[in-house]
Amino acid sequence: MFPKRASLFFSRKCLETIFLLHYYCFDIGFAMQREETGKDCTMNEQQGNTKAIIVDVFKGLVAQGQHKKISVQNIAELSGVSRKTFYYHFADKARLIQWVYRFELAGLLEANCATEDLVSLPPGSRLNYPELPFYARTPVGIRSLDGSQFFGILGEYLQKNREYYRRVITDRPFSNFIRYVISLYQQAIISDIRFILGGRQLPQECLSQLAMYFTNAAITHYFDALLYSNRDLRGLLPEGFLNINHENMSAAIESYFSQGANKFSFLGR
Repeated sequence: MFPKRASLFFSRKCLETIFLLHYYCFDIGFAMQREETGKDCTMNEQQGNTKAIIVDVFKGLVAQGQHKKISVQNIAELSGVSRKTFYYHFADKARLIQWVYRFELAGLLEANCATEDLVSLPPGSRLNYPELPFYARTPVGIRSLDGSQFFGILGEYLQKNREYYRRVITDRPFSNFIRYVISLYQQAIISDIRFILGGRQLPQECLSQLAMYFTNAAITHYFDALLYSNRDLRGLLPEGFLNINHENMSAAIESYFSQGANKFSFLGR
């Protein structure tokens, strides 16, 4: 066993090594691009590399159990950047956590889903990172959707990063991450409901309540399992039932219109 001070020193040296490896890898990458194309990396590429270093340092600190005392100064120092550079990329640590989720999940969605099935935030959204897809669903027929591929990808991603999200979500300063995720997907589910409606109308209050219900049924289910059980998130829903959320959504809406608004009791009215 290392003495506590030696252990902290060792952890810091590990993170410094991570930074140096990133620095030299990116430096070699820049040199190779200059040699192959005769061009320097663009400012956007350099900024992306800086973001990647900050993210890896932050996730390294979380993995070592130091998330409860992480400061922007710690992250900046171990990333080899100034506090000003950190704040250029992220308004605060909460934005950094949001970026990790959005960026990593977007990469998986773009690699595995058809471009036309990807969902990003609508123009004018007050949530962050509108350029990154965070959801996917496939139209099936006129008024049906299949979201099974998305939930399969989400389960894989959360399972792989389970310990990171457990530590981040249970730490009070970062607890607003779940509220952010719920707000994010509520917008997507509202869009899904409108697609299933196919031009039919529901009162706005009804639309919002349905969106909240189905967002909690789908998304909160994964994060509750992540936090409070040891179930494999890749098999959270049985095979053949990955699209249960959209199937229930369609069934509830069709029931509403087949029975008539006065007979519909789904919302407990």
